[in-house]
Amino acid sequence: MNLDITPRSAARLVAKGLQARLVPANDKEYRDLLALYEGQPSFRELVQEIALGLSLSVLSGTARGLVLMPVDDESRFAFRLGDMRTALTLEEKALVVLIHTAIAAHFYPTGESLDDEMYNAPPVTERQALGALKLVCQHLAARGTAELQGLPKELEPGWQSVLLKPEARPEQQRRTTSTLEGLVSMVFRLLQDAGLVRCEDDDGVNSRYTANWRFTVQLRESTSRLFLATREAMNAEQEKPHA
Repeated sequence: MNLDITPRSAARLVAKGLQARLVPANDKEYRDLLALYEGQPSFRELVQEIALGLSLSVLSGTARGLVLMPVDDESRFAFRLGDMRTALTLEEKALVVLIHTAIAAHFYPTGESLDDEMYNAPPVTERQALGALKLVCQHLAARGTAELQGLPKELEPGWQSVLLKPEARPEQQRRTTSTLEGLVSMVFRLLQDAGLVRCEDDDGVNSRYTANWRFTVQLRESTSRLFLATREAMNAEQEKPHA
């Protein structure tokens, strides 16, 4: 397909980049637009300008796809705790963010692993993510006020409540967000829907997931104080001497 360097073509590429689960291998127009983006600086600039007009920044544009990210919290595409389903309590919403961060830290335990193009993040199970969540929340709850500087205050109910929330309810036929297992499962579904992870083996708490390239790119650009604190807690636990 021959494509011209026009605002319409640039907008088409931005629109495809916003479809998180769209894979260039399955869309010829997407592949052609990405090739134009990589090969023509004027088209690349036009795409970036259109994205910026939507309060988005282009993190990466390669044959793998276009990765976009909100430029600030006011962007229409920014995610906020208040955007989550209203059935969740404040503590559960905070836990969702903490679970997301624990999963990311499990995939990429060090800054080197995140920056290494040759690094293949090992699969993570729901059970591992649950263990990481509890470890991180215990670590944060034990810190003093000064050590928590820079961490989002609205997340405090999450790490304060994690030990009070039941891990599972065996009597329930299906897992719900009233348990930690249910929340972890829900976060993995959200990550799947966003095209950030894929499920390799669907088996309850032993379900196994791998990180997609899009997840890697986003984490490189958005490493937060919370993400760093999460990795610190997990690495400290691994360094403890075992009997």
